[in-house]
Amino acid sequence: MTTSEGVIPALPAGDRPSAKFSNPVLENIYSRRSVRSYKPDPVPDEVLLEIIKAGTFAPTAMNQQLWRFAVVTGEADIDRYADRAKQLWQQNIGLKVAAATGLGGPGIARYAKMMKAPGLHLFHHAPALVFIFAPKSRLIREDCACAAENMMLAAASLGLGSCWIGLAAPLGTDRKTREELKVPAGYGMMATLAFGYPTNEGRKAPERNADVLLSWTT
Repeated sequence: MTTSEGVIPALPAGDRPSAKFSNPVLENIYSRRSVRSYKPDPVPDEVLLEIIKAGTFAPTAMNQQLWRFAVVTGEADIDRYADRAKQLWQQNIGLKVAAATGLGGPGIARYAKMMKAPGLHLFHHAPALVFIFAPKSRLIREDCACAAENMMLAAASLGLGSCWIGLAAPLGTDRKTREELKVPAGYGMMATLAFGYPTNEGRKAPERNADVLLSWTT
């Protein structure tokens, strides 16, 4: 739990890189935020392609590069997928039972209620979605998570906001959605990312817990 001197070093303080090490990469990492409010301005195709390319340069186990991407930019289509995901959640027997019985705690009941809210748009009216799919393979979820983070950081560097939409998960197994997105058999949804130009730029990061080092052995 300690160094040879008996003291674990502390992380640098603050919500920006230390002055000694500040550079554009670290500034981008520290300033990225999950965005849930977007301007209606469309994201140019060339920007989305650059973001996806950045994703393909993420680490990948044994250089498999098995990720595949489905892009949706039509407003009507995005609204349709948002509504469909909500409907799929409302039809989810497990969620209904958990909410009714209290299993899973108050968070489950809150999600069940949220899925019925008429004003909820699961994609926050973002003008672009990118779904990441991949076949079953060793470390594939780790690969796709790295790709997703690359894409969100690339978006931030280009002035865009992004958000990983975990509640889109039911679309990954929905037959109609898979057909529309031309997803090959055997490929599962790894991530759903929303992109767009944020309406609330420059938000301060939530305070980070600095007590994260278990040990430092020298």
